[in-house]
Amino acid sequence: MKILSLRRLKKRERIVLAAGLLIAMTIIGSYCYEWYGQYRAEHMSRLSTKKLYLEKQTTKISEMKEVQDRLYVINAEMKDLEKGLLVGEKPSVAAAELQRVIKDAASALAVEIRSEKILNPVEHESYTAIQVEVSFAASTAKLRDMLQFIEGSNYYLAISDMRVRVVDIKNTKDLQVVMTLRGYIKNTASDSGEDRTAQKTKSATGKVL
Repeated sequence: MKILSLRRLKKRERIVLAAGLLIAMTIIGSYCYEWYGQYRAEHMSRLSTKKLYLEKQTTKISEMKEVQDRLYVINAEMKDLEKGLLVGEKPSVAAAELQRVIKDAASALAVEIRSEKILNPVEHESYTAIQVEVSFAASTAKLRDMLQFIEGSNYYLAISDMRVRVVDIKNTKDLQVVMTLRGYIKNTASDSGEDRTAQKTKSATGKVL
């Protein structure tokens, strides 16, 4: 049985193999960033749910001091975590801030943004994900730097989708990238699930049977 050797591969085959490995490594890295960003958002959502639960319990149980102490700790942790939320309570304002972050990163890395599009926000229980899709051309090194910039941002950012294409098979360093980046904002009281449930209940009880 013959073993495949890189020396026996033609130059074009070696280039294709190298390009495939670079793209695979880039995509795997993006999935890791996406998972970490979603984990942080879910963690904040769980803390928010626990906070609401403890607030309700303070009116029902006698050990008020213990519950209030636990509530104080959660409030402090949430306050610290929410420093990573995008600026602006409205999705349109937050989307503009997310676009600014992307442009600042591209400018710092000398990457030209060719197009950008604000996608529909995705609502979670306590937080809303703001999405912006951008396309740009970059070398593998600059794409790596862009991913590192996103990971190290003061905001909680996640890559929800990324497509990478090699333009010239002879020059695998030049890539066409389409990336969807997510940031998060806290839902206002009018957007909360509790408020929507109350509105539905009121609407249902108001119907004539």
